[in-house]
Amino acid sequence: MDPRRSFTRLLLVALLGVAHGLSVSAQTPGGPVEARLQADLTVVKAFRPAYPFWQHIFTIRDGRIAFGSAQDGRLVVTFPVKGDWLKDGLWVDPAMSATLGGRPFPVRLDDRRDEVVRRLEPTIGPLLHNPTRGLFLLPNVPKYGPFLSEWSLIYERSASPPTSAWRRRSSNPASTARPARAPTPLASVSSSAATGRC
Repeated sequence: MDPRRSFTRLLLVALLGVAHGLSVSAQTPGGPVEARLQADLTVVKAFRPAYPFWQHIFTIRDGRIAFGSAQDGRLVVTFPVKGDWLKDGLWVDPAMSATLGGRPFPVRLDDRRDEVVRRLEPTIGPLLHNPTRGLFLLPNVPKYGPFLSEWSLIYERSASPPTSAWRRRSSNPASTARPARAPTPLASVSSSAATGRC
């Protein structure tokens, strides 16, 4: 396995854990957060069976088109955005590559994607396909990582999301020090919306 790919997966798992308020050191395997996570995953699997496919989109490096089953979300194949799809496809099951038939693909990327679906659907069933975004989150880790970490600590300490504290504070008029904004005349709003200028 490519070290960058495994690092990206680890980073994505860590970011998702921090975003959900999980802490490796503070949680026990049988804790309430783990139970809630498992319950949520059960519901997602019941109502969105293709959910695992979308996890692949953010863990596979950029520059590929991923194809997966719409019935169970398993990854079937990834192709490079540019290149020979007959030779450069990365198949989860290499025996499935014979289903493409060896015929050339169209030049346009959208037509290629549609052609792969047309060729694979009779044997695999309904397919999903999407460009991969494996490095999408990495540039924002230095900027938003500390914020997510602080937010998860607040969540752990209070056992409730910080938004409830903000709601209580905003319902008390004395606690809001924000000056009131003057209302915008309705005529100016409707005229700017009609001209397309906002």
